[in-house]
Formats: sequence, structure tokens, C-alpha cells
Amino acid sequence: MTAYIYIALFLSGMASLIYEVSWLRQIGLYFGFTTEANSVILTCFFLGMSIGYWLGSKLSKMLKAAILGYMVCELVIATWSFAVPTLIHQLQSDLLIGLTNHDDLFWRTVFRISATNMILLPVTLSLGATLPFIADHIKNHIRC
Repeated sequence: MTAYIYIALFLSGMASLIYEVSWLRQIGLYFGFTTEANSVILTCFFLGMSIGYWLGSKLSKMLKAAILGYMVCELVIATWSFAVPTLIHQLQSDLLIGLTNHDDLFWRTVFRISATNMILLPVTLSLGATLPFIADHIKNHIRC
């Protein structure tokens, strides 16, 4: 039983790194592969992960079975990951292209941060929450 949990945790971490690189490249196609665009995307990714970790640590203490929280997070990650490419493709609409490439750096950055957070926040919150849930489960159920 213990080995399955460690394997699931390893695969989850590996998947999150693959998602990060994939989404960075996909969003980069619309924002450009500039330092500014990459900074916005990575900031949004890690913001969601850190907020998710904080929320997961609070919620895992409230649940009797933290493994259920972990399973829900993994389900959200898997489901939302299928939606991300479609949502990113929506950035190509005429209105959004104008905002994405706005002449004013401030408004361009505000739009890019907003768009990236709307697309990635649900999944990055779940990615961040997986560790506290699984850690709480291991702490409560596995004796070393």
C-alpha cells in the first residue's frame, strides 16, 4: 500500500512539471517567447501552486480522510488539463489579440496576468494542494 502512494506522488509531481513546460510553450505561442511573457506565465503558475498549497494545508486538517482531498485534486487536474489547450486557443479571438499585444506595457501585462490566471488558476491550485493532502495522509496512516 505504501509503495502505491509514493508512486502516485512521484507521477503527480512529474505530471505537474510536464504540464508547466507544456503550458508555458502553449501560452508563449500567443504572448510571444519574451522574458516578460515567460515571467507572467511562471508567476501565475507558482502563485496558483502556493495558494493551492496553503488552501490544501488548511483543508487537509479538516478532512478525516486526506487521501480523498488528494484524489479530488488529481481529478480536477486531469479534467482541467484537457480544457487548458481550448482555453488558450480562445486567446486568439480578435478582441483578445488586441489586448494581448496592447501598445501600453502596463495594460498588456495586466491582461496577460488576468488571462493566464483565469486559464491556469483552477489547475495550479489543485497542483499545489496535492502535497499537503498526501503528506497529511502519510503522516496519519503510515508508521515508519
